[in-house]
Amino acid sequence: MRAKSPEAKLLNPGPRVQHRRRLPPPSAPPLAQIRRRRAGPCRIWPPRPHPTPPQGSRAPARRISRGSRRPPAASKAPGRRRSLRSRRSPGSRLPPDSVRPPPSCRVHEPEVIRDKAAMHAWSRRRRVEGKVVALVPTMGFLHEGHLSLVSAAVAASAGPVAVVVSIYVNPSQFAPTEDLATYPSDFASDLRKLAATGVVAAVFCPPDLYVRGSADRPSAAGVSGGAVSCLEDAGGHAHETWVQVEQLEKGLCGSSRPVFFRGVATVVAKLFNIVEPDVAVFGKKDYQQWCLICRMVRDLDFAIQIVGSEIVREADGLAMSSRNVNLSEEDREKALSISRSLVDARTAALSGSNHSQHIKDQIVQTLAEAGGQVDYVEIVEQERLVPVERIDRPCVICVAAWFGKVRLIDNIEIQSTSSDKYNSVVCLSAES
Repeated sequence: MRAKSPEAKLLNPGPRVQHRRRLPPPSAPPLAQIRRRRAGPCRIWPPRPHPTPPQGSRAPARRISRGSRRPPAASKAPGRRRSLRSRRSPGSRLPPDSVRPPPSCRVHEPEVIRDKAAMHAWSRRRRVEGKVVALVPTMGFLHEGHLSLVSAAVAASAGPVAVVVSIYVNPSQFAPTEDLATYPSDFASDLRKLAATGVVAAVFCPPDLYVRGSADRPSAAGVSGGAVSCLEDAGGHAHETWVQVEQLEKGLCGSSRPVFFRGVATVVAKLFNIVEPDVAVFGKKDYQQWCLICRMVRDLDFAIQIVGSEIVREADGLAMSSRNVNLSEEDREKALSISRSLVDARTAALSGSNHSQHIKDQIVQTLAEAGGQVDYVEIVEQERLVPVERIDRPCVICVAAWFGKVRLIDNIEIQSTSSDKYNSVVCLSAES
């Protein structure tokens, strides 16, 4: 055959070759469907029909070797549970609401803060967010009485509240002969209880709030013959600034515990400076302590609202206290005489027998017959805590007694409108 010249090839190049892209057969699904089916129960081509998965779910991915044949999806072993991933919505990392616990069962884990500077910064951030910072100071080993303080902190403001619970066993309020070493503690249980409330935003549990010094340095209190706390006895002589409410700390518990209220006022002032709360909640278990804190806030111009919360009691009437765990079964039964004697005293006052000495004698007799060792029984004014001869004004009956190795204190408030008509509010309490 005669070959074409170059000019002829340009004029008649011949049949044009068309390069087509190879297309899948008409019955083949798009590539996206093939990829989705790789996670389904069948990867054989052509695919066998299988049940359509529920809307918003994805079948679990399974590896299949080449050439293997899988039985239909309906032949899966009965009773096999799907994984949590198969119940999740596409693109979601949480299970749908149908498998999540109801809101009432969810717990809010509070943030645990141990550093003073971090606690200070946390409170300021909450205040920038427009929240009221409420502080509930405790020494741990929480019970329902402490949790009632948390509820009172939430109710203290109509707006959003950020509740902080401090857990710190304060050594400066214990004398070396008292029960600092045996004070009960269970931090893990405390966190679980606070998380279950769902309202506690932070837990402040510093390792120490005091500056420690050399153990061989004598303290000023020891040199002058004054009282020494466990803080100074353990080498805390570097701390030398104390807060004292001079008049209110005298008498009642201050007579037998000379370092107690000095330590309480100092540690509460330190917590106020660190946390900077708008509201602070204290129980009336220790009535003298509550009055002392109110007076300190007034005199030192702390811009803090102090809320007093009533006592929460056991079913048998015993006031809830962290120290109740140290009572033996026999001593616990005997300790119920405190609440019974105070209720009888209130009844006597309401019936007209309002002479203070007579009522005190009746309480002492009741406690002694039950086997208690009386520390004091006093009837004092509610605000100034000075003794009264007759219950003709707002007053409080305060009792402290030992049962075994545990010291308990109770009190009952009596609000009077006149000398012959009383409106009493019971506030039986025990030392926490």
